[in-house]
Formats: sequence, C-alpha cells, structure tokens
Amino acid sequence: MTRPVRVLAFAITISSGHRRAAEAVLESFAEGGAETRFVDALDLQSPWTKSFVTETYLSLIQNRPGVWSFLY
Repeated sequence: MTRPVRVLAFAITISSGHRRAAEAVLESFAEGGAETRFVDALDLQSPWTKSFVTETYLSLIQNRPGVWSFLY
C-alpha cells in the first residue's frame, strides 16, 4: 500500500505574502491528493523571540525601508 505524499510548509507570517505563497503551493499539492499542513515558524519560538522578530521586522519596514531592501 502506498502512503500518501505529505507536504509541510513553514513560513513566518508577520505579513501575508509568504503565507499566501505557502498556501498556494499547499493547495496545488492537495489537489494532487497530498496531505498538507502549514506551520508559522514563529509559533515554534518563545514568546520573547516571536515578539522580537515581529517588532524588529515591522520597525525596519516602517522606519528604515532602505535597510530592509538592502538585507532582502
């Protein structure tokens, strides 16, 4: 008996772009019969780490977009 393909997508969902992309990929696999699951990688971190990453990201894109553009 063949086991179904299982696909796990990780993304950080501070903004919606990465989540939407992951959901589109998972939807495509699901249409082919795969079992799919999405996990926000920040949900696996401590509350402090999640807060730090979120606040740092939002601060950069709001206050220093040039720095974010350079890093990205």
